[in-house]
Amino acid sequence: STLSSFGGAGRSEGPSARSALETLGFGGMEGKRPRLPADILDVVFSWSLDDIFNDELYADKVKEIPLTFQSVGQYMGSFMYPLLEETRVALRESMGAIGDAPFAEIVAVKEAEPFGEKSYDVKVQPWRNESFSCGNEIYKPSPGDVFLLTNVRPAGPSDLYQNGGTYMLSSISGVENDGDSLTDFRLRASKTIGVSDGMDRPLFAVFLLNITASSHIWRALGTGDINAGNLDIIREILCNDASVSNVGGVCDICSHEDLNDDWASRCPELNSLQVQAICASVREMHCDHRSSVKLIWGPPGTGKTKVISELLGLLFTMNCKVLTCTSSCITVLEVASQLLNFIKRNCWKGTVDESSFCPLGDIILLGKRNHLKVADDSNICDIFLDNRVERLEECLAPLGWGHCITSMIEFLEDCISQYGINVEDGKCKQNQETEDEKTKEHEENKGTTTFLHFVEKRFVTIASSIRRFAAYMCTHLPSNIVSGHNFDSMMSLLNLLENFESLLSQADAVGSELEEIFSTSDDASDLTFPEMDEGGHNMCPLSILLRRTRRRCLHILRSLQHSFNLPRCSDRKGIRDLCLHSASIILCTTCYSFELLGKKPFNFLIIDEASQLKECESVIPLQLLGIRHAILLGDESQLPATIKSKIAEEAKFPRSLFERLSSLGHPRHMLRLQYRMHPSISSFPNDYFYSGQLLDSPKVKCKSYEKRYIPGRMYGPYSFINVADGREEFDDCRKNLKNMVEVAVVVQIVQRVFKGLSSFLPTARNAVKEKINIGIISPYRAQVAAIHEKLSRYYDIDKDIAVEVRSVDGFQGSEEDIIIISTVRSNVDESVGFHLSPQRLNVALTRARHCLWIIGNAETLIRSYSFWETLVQNAKDRGCFFNADEDRILAKTILNVKNELNEIGDLLKEDSVLFRTARWKVHSCFVCI
Repeated sequence: STLSSFGGAGRSEGPSARSALETLGFGGMEGKRPRLPADILDVVFSWSLDDIFNDELYADKVKEIPLTFQSVGQYMGSFMYPLLEETRVALRESMGAIGDAPFAEIVAVKEAEPFGEKSYDVKVQPWRNESFSCGNEIYKPSPGDVFLLTNVRPAGPSDLYQNGGTYMLSSISGVENDGDSLTDFRLRASKTIGVSDGMDRPLFAVFLLNITASSHIWRALGTGDINAGNLDIIREILCNDASVSNVGGVCDICSHEDLNDDWASRCPELNSLQVQAICASVREMHCDHRSSVKLIWGPPGTGKTKVISELLGLLFTMNCKVLTCTSSCITVLEVASQLLNFIKRNCWKGTVDESSFCPLGDIILLGKRNHLKVADDSNICDIFLDNRVERLEECLAPLGWGHCITSMIEFLEDCISQYGINVEDGKCKQNQETEDEKTKEHEENKGTTTFLHFVEKRFVTIASSIRRFAAYMCTHLPSNIVSGHNFDSMMSLLNLLENFESLLSQADAVGSELEEIFSTSDDASDLTFPEMDEGGHNMCPLSILLRRTRRRCLHILRSLQHSFNLPRCSDRKGIRDLCLHSASIILCTTCYSFELLGKKPFNFLIIDEASQLKECESVIPLQLLGIRHAILLGDESQLPATIKSKIAEEAKFPRSLFERLSSLGHPRHMLRLQYRMHPSISSFPNDYFYSGQLLDSPKVKCKSYEKRYIPGRMYGPYSFINVADGREEFDDCRKNLKNMVEVAVVVQIVQRVFKGLSSFLPTARNAVKEKINIGIISPYRAQVAAIHEKLSRYYDIDKDIAVEVRSVDGFQGSEEDIIIISTVRSNVDESVGFHLSPQRLNVALTRARHCLWIIGNAETLIRSYSFWETLVQNAKDRGCFFNADEDRILAKTILNVKNELNEIGDLLKEDSVLFRTARWKVHSCFVCI
């Protein structure tokens, strides 16, 4: 097929995007929610290229989002123009980098049914520039991806204006092969694509961005209607005169009984503040008279995720329907892992064997496989919905559990006649073979056609399938389908099958009696276990053991066959719906919770990392059916939501619901006892960000918690290491900064940790039983890439050490044994750029358990007249400030890297490493070269 009448000119000659919005029914928003197009794509598709690059497009429409609201309409409407502006800026940035974006040539286009909807099935050649996002991701088409369709592959936005190039926007609505195809997908286009019989001009699809999150928020804002979404909590959080007195209060009707002492005694690892937060949350959940929102303030290391897992575990035992949302896939996986540990710990309590199955069918992790990146061998697979559907599909298939149970019953009842049929089939086969084949077959199978061999082989084949399916069903089926009696029966059956297989391996001793054992009818009246002697050994003869075990197997198999009513659905959609409908606890990202709107009622909502979410993102789960009570856990002193638009930022668009309610004086429970950081590490963030409210737990104050990985005071628990001889520079794309001297210093320090643990400090290795984790943080992507490249040669040198290099945002919610921060900036312009976010600094400073080493140019940071000045001065006052050249090895490293970079002239300044130490004479030969 070919394309004709494709696209329009780059510059818009028609109505502006604003008048296009009015045509779409998007009018004013004073005092009420404006009427919305069905999808934000309708608005995006109305933009011309000029609109996308016009930073004034919505400047006068984006208003500051207030702290209180008079109506649901005003509340929903206040986010709409900021969301449009943020989407426009994201699209503009993607357009600006279009020359580096993944692209593919389209080789086939076919209009999709229903016709006339601008929907097309597209096939493309393999993607080029498939590595994007700093080379860390490989592009894979996903629903919600927005493309630019153009006949000329553009190197930049200007190419779209020149040479008569035509273009249009489009978006993926579906991907072939259940989302796995890289080249076949369905597009929704902004304009009609004319299709004819030959490809006379090339056509390219250029990836811009994914708009799914914005689309979900947009549609959630549009459901704010009395007949649509659940508005119980939305009305509470308006904080107008009618609701402000109730939003953080306590119901006057409910008795508010505390949880019994038995529960608290089962959780001795929780401190009193954590227990209070959980008790207050559960008390509120029992109230049917009003809706509520509770805030739990969890600074770093205070056990916020632990509180969530214990709370979820408690609600799980109370059969509550709970949705738990988080801001990111990393966080939802951490919560899921903690919850699994809690459930399995209680499941196996009092048992010796922790390899037994733990029923998890009432818990679901929801999300896209390629986003969550759930490893196939991970425990998380036990609750991941896609994995569960695949497992249950096997069980419920025609050759699944039911077939295996029937096959085992038939085998144990009638294996003699089955053996006879097998022998006859073997004879027929032999008659059809050549003499050579007969000879070969005889040699290979000599002595293997005996009745015992047939019984062993056939039994093991069926039993292995039963074991697999039983494991799947015990783990994955909801509790309303697998009763406690059936679960116990399956466990008993698995033990009997194992015993019977063991007995068969000894059956040579019974000889011909084996056929007699299988020929007798089973006597249901004799199902007793044989007597055991004092040593735990069976006192009965082997033939009796075989007979009785066979009888018990048949008894349980028949019982399961009649009492186990499996669901009749066997297709993936039916199984998926069954799992979702039956689940008690569902975990997903806030964005993905959109998939549950209008589908499943819940009692309770928990949002973790709520301070990282734009308030309009929280609107999605708050509207789910049945939810009357919500708990928000977060810390507004850490990273807020990241946005790109300055206009939207000034309008308070990144502000979270957690932050807004906190600023209005909403009551909140603070978790004050921190279990992560050595007191030397927690000291500055505690004073600067938390006004001294954090307390160090006995665990971190213990002398054994202090680790020395490198000798010397410079490498104690907390240090600022001044690297004054670095030079900040742009990367090759001139988009990001790096500092190669700091890179060399960081790499040298990591190497010293490697060497110290392997040879110089054997006591340090003995003191650490688990793998040592080193985290290297920098706010600049180019610095992260440079450090990663230099360190790559040292990865896997020691299996006991793991190194992660990420941005500040990438370490949110993580913790490591050692954290090294590379600040990068080194200039005389009093500029620290990205560092001007206190929340970003707080995240970086609070990730370390044992050691935090900050690498930076102290003079540059001090001249910024920001909190960096306070941090450097604090390090000096506490005796934690060191010049890099105080370490002889670091001094030599700096001199070497400056020489390699041809920046040796920098060292001729009076304050350089050469002149700050007497050792400069030793290395002065570098200057003479």
